[in-house]
Amino acid sequence: MYRGISEPTLYLTTELEIEEIQTMFLAYVSGVNEEKILDGKYIGNEEDEEGRVDQAIEFIEQSPLWIEYLSDFNIEDIETVIRRYQIDHKVQYVLFDYLHTSLKLITEIASASRGMKLREDQVLLMFSDRLKAMCNKLNVHIDSSTQTNGEYKNIKDADQNVLRGAKAVADKIDVGVVALEPTNADIEALQPILSKGIYPVPNMVYHIYKVRRGKLTRVKLWQYINLGNMRGQDLFLTNNKYQIIPVESTKIEMIDAMINEHSVDQKEIESDKEDNKNSTKALFNF
Repeated sequence: MYRGISEPTLYLTTELEIEEIQTMFLAYVSGVNEEKILDGKYIGNEEDEEGRVDQAIEFIEQSPLWIEYLSDFNIEDIETVIRRYQIDHKVQYVLFDYLHTSLKLITEIASASRGMKLREDQVLLMFSDRLKAMCNKLNVHIDSSTQTNGEYKNIKDADQNVLRGAKAVADKIDVGVVALEPTNADIEALQPILSKGIYPVPNMVYHIYKVRRGKLTRVKLWQYINLGNMRGQDLFLTNNKYQIIPVESTKIEMIDAMINEHSVDQKEIESDKEDNKNSTKALFNF
């Protein structure tokens, strides 16, 4: 039975403290609503939500996943932390939440610019440029995000123009996505697709406005997200005219040794009819 691959990953949080991040991870891995985890009120019997949370804790503890909290930071701080986790844990994937200014960052960039007064958008542009350079220098993948401005409420096809602070940040990234809740107009325009009854009504749309070296850009990925545990399902892809774009499934081939490393023999797993029933139910309710 193939159980997946665990890649060493570092999550850098700048606002939410580690305890707040952990419950989100628990909700996703267990499939249990985060509110229930916070309240400690679980459903028993067949659902056994408390047991799933306990199992999720075990999985997370065994996984090569680390969380680091940076309340006030500059570029040097970020690079130092990433280097340390590379040396100690061979981390190759970093999630930085999120692009914004801090006192130390402004001071560092002001010093690098010889005391010149810089606007926030200029600081964010230089920040994103340094992060991109860090990816190449340290050979790591960095995912990050930023907030949107007020224009997103009135826009049909979101792109870099709705980025808060500096839309020029989009010049430095490899993939650019704006995640928004579908509007009533969106749902109405999707009726020719939704009326067939194949897909649930999406509650999230990714406006993919940039894919470096990719052919699928200026498209919309419609999703249904369980906002209680953040598990999501990709539904379909359309262009800006709400016409479905056929996308072939991507198959990633892995060497046998890697599969064997993350697999267990089916004969080693003890299960009964009830276990099989619950496993099947969990699979199709993902």
